[in-house]
Amino acid sequence: MTVGKDEAEGIDLLQRAMHITAIFLVSLLGIGLLLRFRLPESIVLGGVWSLANLFLLRSLAPLILLAGKKRIWRLISLLFLKFPALYALGALMLAESGLPPFGLIGGFSLPFAVLTGLALFESISRGETATEEGIG
Repeated sequence: MTVGKDEAEGIDLLQRAMHITAIFLVSLLGIGLLLRFRLPESIVLGGVWSLANLFLLRSLAPLILLAGKKRIWRLISLLFLKFPALYALGALMLAESGLPPFGLIGGFSLPFAVLTGLALFESISRGETATEEGIG
């Protein structure tokens, strides 16, 4: 199965969004440690969880589409990491971390906000509109 131009651009966009989010989280962690605020630490923890979630999704997609006998154990192990383990960790962070829950939820959402911003920026910079794409 080959990847078309649109799919490759989407994967590239996701990869850039993950990198920008990671850079932002490192900066935010520095600010939080410097000023000793709990909210930035909470956002960073939620953001790292969300980046791990996106990484696992990105790793799972080709395995699900191209699942064969050789890749079945990798697929099963990634599914186990994503669903029971990662989601249990997220629930535990919300329930027991002692960090502000709004910060954690903001961190969970941060990569998606960055991805949306990047997609809008690229669409505007290319001069694309909704009517040109057949949406409106």
